[in-house]
Amino acid sequence: MNETCVLLKAKDFFPPDLPIAVFRGKNTRAVYNAETRVLYRRDFWKIFYIFAGRGILVINGKRYPLGPGSICLIRPDDLTTFELESDITLSNILFRKKVIADRLSELKDNNDFFSIFEETPSCRAPALRDQLYLIDSNRKIQALVREMRREYLRNDQNSATMLKLYLMELLIRMTRLSARTFSRKRRGAMAAYILSRLEQNYMEPFDYRKAASELGITHIHLCSAYRREAGESIGKTLFRIRIKNAKRLLLETEKPVIEICMLCGFHDLSYFYRAFRQETGVAPGIFRKKFALFS
Repeated sequence: MNETCVLLKAKDFFPPDLPIAVFRGKNTRAVYNAETRVLYRRDFWKIFYIFAGRGILVINGKRYPLGPGSICLIRPDDLTTFELESDITLSNILFRKKVIADRLSELKDNNDFFSIFEETPSCRAPALRDQLYLIDSNRKIQALVREMRREYLRNDQNSATMLKLYLMELLIRMTRLSARTFSRKRRGAMAAYILSRLEQNYMEPFDYRKAASELGITHIHLCSAYRREAGESIGKTLFRIRIKNAKRLLLETEKPVIEICMLCGFHDLSYFYRAFRQETGVAPGIFRKKFALFS
């Protein structure tokens, strides 16, 4: 497979004194296919919306299926191309970050959508980046994309202001869709998501209400759904993870037992001794003497 990289420059697309450009066009399967690929970077931001056709978006080496209604926000440094099953009809909305820079501090969301505009996006997890890239949109977004194209062609003295307002609305609608998509996917793999949180933060008390809020459910539903999927309560899973890490620290380090107790989130030495003995049959000190690598 031959592969080249092309840098697209704003000066070749933007009209003078207008930091937004809106184009409708067609990408053909003859050009965008798996055999001969051209990767594209750009010195501007881009949103594309698919009206018709299907294929794969390849972005930074990852592959995302797309079809009618797909909408995507792309950073300037992203390497992108398509592998098409059929020709696609799409709108490209190109813009410079300065168009929205003075409003970013006002934009709020619960899933870090707008962090994509930071120099180093502060997404809470790598998987979240998928939600920022490709979203299944709705009719309101399709209508807004069409209206942006009409306004761009109108090009009167207020068009630049209207396009900026439309772009802000489009981004807000995208973050709302992203939040719902993110929530659905998290609920679909809720037990795995909660387990991951517990594994990473076992030293801290688990915040049931915060986790439930991130999943878009109540904390009561969270507890019952987790028990149904995992076969035990969140508290029991957290307890097992803490004991597992206490055993690891006892075997792999020479840290005092009281320090291990605190590091593993128990905060009560007498309770830690009782819990550890209940799980292993011996006290922490005896466990270390019997099995530690350095003993």
